[in-house]
Amino acid sequence: MEIEKMFARLLDIGEEWKMLGVSFEEARKMFTMRVEETEKLWEGDGIRQGGSVRCYDHVEPRIWRHLNVFGCECVI
Repeated sequence: MEIEKMFARLLDIGEEWKMLGVSFEEARKMFTMRVEETEKLWEGDGIRQGGSVRCYDHVEPRIWRHLNVFGCECVI
């Protein structure tokens, strides 16, 4: 199994997101994962609640700190 698929399953990101890449910096003991939304994201909760969902704009990439993975820092 390729590492991107393994981390996508580990994080349970679902079909709404696509794992673009995973890197590991051994000196910092840190995993970095790059994800992007898929069209499935815009078919989500808003429609189930009677509304509509659409993408208005994109911002610069952001970084979120996740729980440690395999004892190493993890950022998405």
